[in-house]
Amino acid sequence: MSAMDETGGKNKDLCPFCRTPSANSAEEEVGRTKKLADADNARAVNMLAGYYAQGILDLPHDWTRANELYQKAGELGHAEAYFNLGNSYRVGRGVRIDMKKATEYFELAAINGCVSARHNLGYAELLAGNEHRAMKHYIIAASAGNKPSLNVVKKGFMRGVVTKEEYEQALRGYQKCHD
Repeated sequence: MSAMDETGGKNKDLCPFCRTPSANSAEEEVGRTKKLADADNARAVNMLAGYYAQGILDLPHDWTRANELYQKAGELGHAEAYFNLGNSYRVGRGVRIDMKKATEYFELAAINGCVSARHNLGYAELLAGNEHRAMKHYIIAASAGNKPSLNVVKKGFMRGVVTKEEYEQALRGYQKCHD
């Protein structure tokens, strides 16, 4: 989405947060993001976490700091931040691998609408041997537009684990998201 400039034309180089022209340097970009993060803007906190996670915009690669910021962004209501934190615990980025904590964060993310987290919950249930419960997660994620989940639901249908009605529901939901 772009804003209109003074001449009535579209200006695609406006900051999505403050609607000012794009930053001219990494330092300016980080400064703007930090200012918004300090004001508890969940999206900005998550972006700042991503900068630390990737070690970009002249910030050090620091998973510990990234995870702290993902935690804060999640608490402020940013579902993807909880998803990112879950992935940190799943693979051990800045923390010890802890599947129980990873699952807890994926649950928080899924409750707040993160479809990818719902998919990951399905996978966690498969690993735990709960195939029917896993398929419920996959059906929800597929219905919300997640292609990998739809593929799993299709395979579940072909193996008789998912009913025809469940598969059709997931397929209709997926198609509706991509119309």
